[in-house]
Amino acid sequence: MWYRVSTDIENLKQTEEKLREDERELRQITDAIPQAVVVQDPVGLPIYANRAALDYTGLSADDVMAPNFRERIFHSEDVEKFRNERKAALAPGVPFEFGHRVFLTAARYGVDAAVAHHSGDTAKYLGEVDGLHAPLPMHLAEEDEFISEPAQAEIKAALASKPNATVYSYPGQNHAFSRYNGAHYNAAVAALAQERTSEFLQQQVRCGAVGN
Repeated sequence: MWYRVSTDIENLKQTEEKLREDERELRQITDAIPQAVVVQDPVGLPIYANRAALDYTGLSADDVMAPNFRERIFHSEDVEKFRNERKAALAPGVPFEFGHRVFLTAARYGVDAAVAHHSGDTAKYLGEVDGLHAPLPMHLAEEDEFISEPAQAEIKAALASKPNATVYSYPGQNHAFSRYNGAHYNAAVAALAQERTSEFLQQQVRCGAVGN
């Protein structure tokens, strides 16, 4: 009987160590992904964020684990809309996609700097462009099915008068071309956008705009 219990405990220890090893390997893999990844529990609370998510938001792992972390980086209207759409999509178990308005947040709030990728609703809020004072690079896919050619032209025209804003246009690319393993993911072009973003953020840190 003693031998049986001892064996069961040893098996349990080995299983737990294997789980910890698998978790470490998974974290290494997700940290190598250039796309920001935040894992949530069944009720929508964050339980893990990869390195790209931490670098992009400037938050610590503990900050991202806090229930209100979205309110710190996204527009308040988007946070509520995201929660409602997520709840509606998960009930029947269907996939969904949602975009947060980085441009509008940068225009309305005193952020130090912002980066906009695949910003589908930007053209709707160009009337607020005068409030945009933070440095802002924007990445636009020329074939983006959610941002029409006329809308992209409006965005470029509106931001042309803002010396703190830079629009990067990517010919032949569709929506979310930088989303790792997404339907339109293009590794080479995503790397270019990531390089431009990294250089921008490093420059802002060096000049003291962010990180203090």
